[in-house]
Order: sequence, then C-alpha cells, then structure tokens
Amino acid sequence: MPDPFLVAVAAALTGKAAASGASALGRLFKLVKNKLSGDQALTDETLPEQERTAQLASALETATTADPAFAESVRTLWREHEAEVHNEISGEVHGNVVQARDISGNISFGGSPH
Repeated sequence: MPDPFLVAVAAALTGKAAASGASALGRLFKLVKNKLSGDQALTDETLPEQERTAQLASALETATTADPAFAESVRTLWREHEAEVHNEISGEVHGNVVQARDISGNISFGGSPH
C-alpha cells in the first residue's frame, strides 16, 4: 500500500480541476505528468477514478523513491496547494451561498437586514 500522502496527492491529481491553471495543483499535475511521461492513470478518463488513483499512487511511490529531488518537489508543491484557498460547492444547492475569506461589513441578498 502506497504512502497515504501519495494517495492524497494521487486523488487530487486524478480530479478534473488538477490539469488546468497556474495553481500549485496545476503545477504539480504538470510535474507529475512530465515525470511519469503521461502515465495512463493520470490521463485515462475511461478508468474508474478509484483505480486511476491507486495506479497513480503506486507510480508516484516508485518515482519518489527513485528520485529524491522529484519527491521534494512533490512535497513542496503539495504544501503550496494546501496553503491555497479552496472553495467548492457540489451537489444541488437551494438558497444563497457566500464563499469568502475575510468579510468586513454586512452581506445582503436583497431582503431587509435583520
């Protein structure tokens, strides 16, 4: 069984949002994709996500064991990713939603303030 840290990284990388953007997760995706030369677990959407995650975690374990510099880069980008703000809403939402970090003052959705 791969290191739980690598399983968490693999799970994040097999998600749809990982492949895009200049975020730390996007940079981590590119680093891993380059290192693993387009490993099927990272890019094959036909595999079930759980299977892709397990395969990628295993490939990451092999690569990080063989290449300590790569392992450090993975850990550094993961720490950056964890430090970034992540707002996510999933499922069906009924009503108002606010995603924010710091709010100074009131928030109004059109009704009279209470």
